Amino acid sequence: MRLRYTIPLLKQARKINPQLAVMATPWSPPGWMKTSDTMNGGRLKPGAYQQLADYFAKFLKAYAAAGVPVRYVTPQNEPLNNTSAYPSMGLTADDAKTFINDYLVPTLRKQGLSTGILGYDHNWDVTSYPETLYTDAASAKNATGTAWHCYAGDVSAQTVVHNDYPGKPAFQSECSGGSWEGNEQGAFAGVMDNVINGPRNWAQSIIRWNLALDSSSGPTNNGCQGCRPVVTVSPNTNGTWTYTPTADYWGLAQASKFVQPGARRVASNTFGKGNVEDVAFTNPDGSTALVTYNAGSTARTFTVGWGDRHFTYTLAAGAAATFTWTGTQHGSTDAAAIGSVDIPFSNPDGSQPLISYDSGLLAQQPQIRIGDQWLGYTLPTGASLTPPTGETALPRDGWQASASASSSDDPPSKAIDGDATTRWSLGHGMQPGDWFQVDLGSTQTFDQLVLDTSASSGDFVRQYDVYASDDGTSWGKPIATGPGRTVSRILLPTTTARYIRVVNKASSGSWWSLHDLSVFASDGKTMSPPATSAGLQRKNATLPDGTKLQVTYNSGSGAATFDVPWGGTTYSYRLPADAAAILTARAA
Repeated sequence: MRLRYTIPLLKQARKINPQLAVMATPWSPPGWMKTSDTMNGGRLKPGAYQQLADYFAKFLKAYAAAGVPVRYVTPQNEPLNNTSAYPSMGLTADDAKTFINDYLVPTLRKQGLSTGILGYDHNWDVTSYPETLYTDAASAKNATGTAWHCYAGDVSAQTVVHNDYPGKPAFQSECSGGSWEGNEQGAFAGVMDNVINGPRNWAQSIIRWNLALDSSSGPTNNGCQGCRPVVTVSPNTNGTWTYTPTADYWGLAQASKFVQPGARRVASNTFGKGNVEDVAFTNPDGSTALVTYNAGSTARTFTVGWGDRHFTYTLAAGAAATFTWTGTQHGSTDAAAIGSVDIPFSNPDGSQPLISYDSGLLAQQPQIRIGDQWLGYTLPTGASLTPPTGETALPRDGWQASASASSSDDPPSKAIDGDATTRWSLGHGMQPGDWFQVDLGSTQTFDQLVLDTSASSGDFVRQYDVYASDDGTSWGKPIATGPGRTVSRILLPTTTARYIRVVNKASSGSWWSLHDLSVFASDGKTMSPPATSAGLQRKNATLPDGTKLQVTYNSGSGAATFDVPWGGTTYSYRLPADAAAILTARAA
């Protein structure tokens, strides 16, 4: 099949575009390498790591010899999707790290292969997976960047990971439209959202999946039903074939026809969902390309400013337009008009990692309310933020738990029983307003809350507010807010209360689960703060809405520490090499 169809088509594509980059990703290793003994589901056998690395090397050499060099590979397609329905394999972040560092990269380099390794290759809703590959110097060197899919979470996750580890590029390696988007207009809206907001969130590639399918949207191989291809291929009665472009084709063409390989995205404002959205690029030949799409229900007139020059255009509802021009820009653009700030840093090797931040990212980081301010922080995987004293878990004697809803098999009490194998679960997909509450039995003082969903890793609260109350009725304003994780370690202002409530703020098809809830308080034993490390670079910035930023970047070769003063208390921040920490302050 590959010799007859795949390789000849790839060679033809490379002839048309010699700059074409080929990425390869396995849906499954051979069944004999896996615990399932089939291509469907299972995990990699402990003794098969080297065999799989050798398999990659043979594949890459064979394709190169056939005239199709492969620039990137990923270890596993959708490693968190382990299903018996079609070829797949579960591969945890730690196992991927071991495979890449100890087997795949040494094998490829030993055989003279310089192929780049992209990590993850899955959805936006689990940022800790790709970041795990960057937490130490050896692993970060071996993982070239992150591959993303679009089927869960939000595209802003790409920016979150980029800002946490700004030296690592992002690639959108799979995103499919389909019948769930409705009519042709809905289909076009889906692809334009991908084309515009993928690059606005650091993606260096956009891939729509599949490239070609038949008139029944197949073959499916027991996978996606109703997926839409870029082109539909159909046989004619005379033995020839016809291809028909879909909405994906025309949406991709808005960028691919005008944005050249090697183009750099440049800052531009956007009006967001339901209005005019855009993304802009500077091409290697010096020209500028601006891709626009009207996501609203009525025609919109907008003005494009470029230095001291401008033009005005009216775009019909649901329509896209791409503009190109050449020349030298004269005059500057007001940074407040863009709505974001760019914060550049430098590395000893001459590279210049860039962090870009706007107010929309505040929801993607934890924040605690101290006095009249919300104080926020980013926490890359591998980083830690610790208080100046030790922490002790509050005893659970007398605790009672309740929730807005529960599965009949998983009552709230199972989240506080001290048994990590039991759980409370919501009983339905997460919706804003779902809540979980614990009554501590008496008034207690605390400063940290831990929500552990490790045994149901995808069922963590997607976005939370934390409230405290003396009577379980009057809750006031939230004391903390932020995005959830498999283990959400939520810092709180020092609070004295009897009741704690966690409220979910986002929708998800997953049931919210809790295997363990713990509450911590200071033990009063002051720890000596570590000295501030060398290699740290710090810069300040202010967003147009007045939010203050302090960004610290670690350009050193190892983890670094520094102090974070908060409301009379000084925390200690540990930051891995090549990672950045963003601290924010805004009015509460």
